[in-house]
Amino acid sequence: VAEWFEIVRAMIQRRPGVEALYLPTFEQSAVAREHGDWFAARGIPVSPASRWVVGDECYSPGWALGRMVFVPGGEIGAAYREARLRPDDVLLTDQVPSEVPPLAGIVTLTPATPNSHVALLSQSFGIPFVYVADEVMRNRVQAWTNQEVMIRAVAEFEGCHLSLEAVDGVVDPLIRAEILALKVPPPLNLPTKGVTGQISLPADTLRPSDMGRVGGKAANFGVLRRRIPDNTPAPALALTFDLWDGYMDQALAGGIPLKTAIRDRLAGMAWPPDMAAVQSALEEIREIITEDADFSTVQRAAVLKALQDAGLNANRPIRFRSSTNVEDGEQFSGAGLYDSFSGCLADELDGDGSGPSHCDATEEKERGVFRALRKVYASFYNDNAYLERLRHGVDENGVGMAVLVHPSTPDEFELANGVGTLEVSKDGGRYVNGTLVTQAGAVSVTNPDSTAIPEKVTAFFFGPSPSLTLERKSSLVPLGGRVMDWESDYQNLLTLLNQSAISYEAEFPSKKRFTLDFEYKKELPDRRLVVRQIREVPTLPERTFTPWLLATTNRYEVFQGEQGDLIAKHRLKSQWAFRLRTTGLKDADLGRSLYTHLEGTWLEGTNQTGFGGPPEQLPGYTFRRGSEFLSEAWSQGAGNGRRELELRTSRIGQTSSREGPLVTLADHRLELSVKYAVAQPTLGYLPGIGGFGPTNTTMEYVQLAPVTPVTAESLKQERTLQVGGVEVRTSFWWPAPPKGASAGYTAHAQAWITTRIKGLASGEIVLRNEWSQTYQPGHHNFFEEFLFEPRLDPGVSDEILAELAASNVKALVIGAPNGGGGDGYAYVWGVDGTFRKL
Repeated sequence: VAEWFEIVRAMIQRRPGVEALYLPTFEQSAVAREHGDWFAARGIPVSPASRWVVGDECYSPGWALGRMVFVPGGEIGAAYREARLRPDDVLLTDQVPSEVPPLAGIVTLTPATPNSHVALLSQSFGIPFVYVADEVMRNRVQAWTNQEVMIRAVAEFEGCHLSLEAVDGVVDPLIRAEILALKVPPPLNLPTKGVTGQISLPADTLRPSDMGRVGGKAANFGVLRRRIPDNTPAPALALTFDLWDGYMDQALAGGIPLKTAIRDRLAGMAWPPDMAAVQSALEEIREIITEDADFSTVQRAAVLKALQDAGLNANRPIRFRSSTNVEDGEQFSGAGLYDSFSGCLADELDGDGSGPSHCDATEEKERGVFRALRKVYASFYNDNAYLERLRHGVDENGVGMAVLVHPSTPDEFELANGVGTLEVSKDGGRYVNGTLVTQAGAVSVTNPDSTAIPEKVTAFFFGPSPSLTLERKSSLVPLGGRVMDWESDYQNLLTLLNQSAISYEAEFPSKKRFTLDFEYKKELPDRRLVVRQIREVPTLPERTFTPWLLATTNRYEVFQGEQGDLIAKHRLKSQWAFRLRTTGLKDADLGRSLYTHLEGTWLEGTNQTGFGGPPEQLPGYTFRRGSEFLSEAWSQGAGNGRRELELRTSRIGQTSSREGPLVTLADHRLELSVKYAVAQPTLGYLPGIGGFGPTNTTMEYVQLAPVTPVTAESLKQERTLQVGGVEVRTSFWWPAPPKGASAGYTAHAQAWITTRIKGLASGEIVLRNEWSQTYQPGHHNFFEEFLFEPRLDPGVSDEILAELAASNVKALVIGAPNGGGGDGYAYVWGVDGTFRKL
């Protein structure tokens, strides 16, 4: 690898500062990490695929309150069995495997796969499943191991707003129990398995209403067969619950029916489970189904006849796919809970039990269809499958395993595979948004078992044709390449999915909004697009909550955004920390302050000063509950220096299922207002005179906002302003812009970098301090205002400060259109409180 890397690096002409990186494929990633020091010593930087995922990812929205437990991806099953990881915990892991047991939430430090079975199952239950990209937050989250945390992932247009907070020790056990009671899943209304009177049905005739005869996967497959027959696997049939029931009725050695042996081993199981007992029982059940039980002579003959009558090729592997009535329904997805297997019909028809397999000469033993069927049946008792039924209180007597059957696609025939979702809304028209997650070859998207990043494409339907956006590239194709032909394959695939969705809609005419999940492949030899599955992604019933406020740790500062006034932002610039009580937000809970402790720091002249303590101990403190806000008022100082302060905290009414019942202080709007005993100088519009210039005010207000760290998504800003012989070169950070479609927004100053001022003193003034620089944007940042006060920056020399004082210069106020053009202005704010225009 090092030799190849050096050859490539030597042959490519690069501009200065452009770095060559080694990006291991997922097969190489473990070895590359192990020998990272070896590569580094040779000047070869090893870069993970996650460098291409810049921001946080929310694979499933939802909320959770629970203990955060770190478990490496390869140890999750063992940790669950040993009760180191419990169903009510929030899992923190370095990598998400293809299957995860029931949990309160999932936080991964490595990008996962959107639309995987883990993601779809989480979406069905409102379990938050997120990837944390920001390094600062990643470090914080890892420090919260074995602490209680709140996680909330709220779906937004083409994005997701993620909140993660440590709440260890701040939630009373009684309050916690009341909150967690809201997470109890609603009962499932499943179609009970019924008797068909025959063991097989042709897939082309099946409809979603047949779920009680052939399970969800097979019932829905009929929609695809009728709508897009040339782009689905064929021939296809379903083995009904009649075959399952007959298998379960067979007598084992000793005369005990198989279903009785299973029932006896599961007797007494309850939620939350004793995982060691559950897993031991399930392991024994799966072994009984595959090793001790078997199909009768009559059943074997009927199955073989059904497969041959359907026209399946005896010398090509046949896929036997799980199809239960506890999956792929309107209420329950069951994605990834059960298993599918392939079998060879010719191995059953050759009259012997010796290999190799007729369908694969590399297989030394026969791989018959009944071996595959027994393994599919055994998967009904996979750990996570049974745990979900136990968690939802499903009656085991009313559910079972049917099977969807069609030709198998060997891995070497797969050019690509993927999972797509279509969100359909029929409110006032038909609107469709699509997401396609696709990976090269046979590297699974539904059950990812690697760190390989798949390709992600989003689409919006305007009429019959979709408009495509490449959101993310696959880590398994060369830079500039695509997993499938761009744009033709994606246009054709989305057309197939949309046609299938229209047929599915016809089965449920009363539905106005729903999401459909599809599995697809691109196959050799004809490079055909094949759609293998359609199902609805269930959503939780819509609810409203009176929210709970959690007492999270926080830091606040004056918001340097569009609202308010530049001079007020600078004069009231302050830093705050608030301690709260965890409380409900009903009227009965709001008879007193939300805060148990207020701590603020601001400037008196050039000195930092402040206070800290319970709000009721503040001078002249009063609390008032309004219809839209809660008010804390107090006073400071005396005589001409007296100031009356008011902190207003907005009230939050009902929240929706989309938002969840947990809120933090960051969800509220905080405003600080100050009333002065003596009017203060400022700049503003002149009443009665018109225009803009020096004036006075006795009241100012600012908005307080949480301190947010600069991240890889933050946008560095640089400005050069020149007015009246003064030149200002300033640089600062804007936060990342909102994701998705936007009609424009106004960015605020997130943090300051450096400001250099020439022409105000004999030497250059350099400011790096947050207190000495203030920003005020106009609407959409079309116009910008800045205030710079050198005496507040400890890096400015005493000589320059003395020179400024002698020239009656306290601060510089300057404004100009962003991007140049138009009229700007500049004022010097004097030490004596006056303003003079430059």
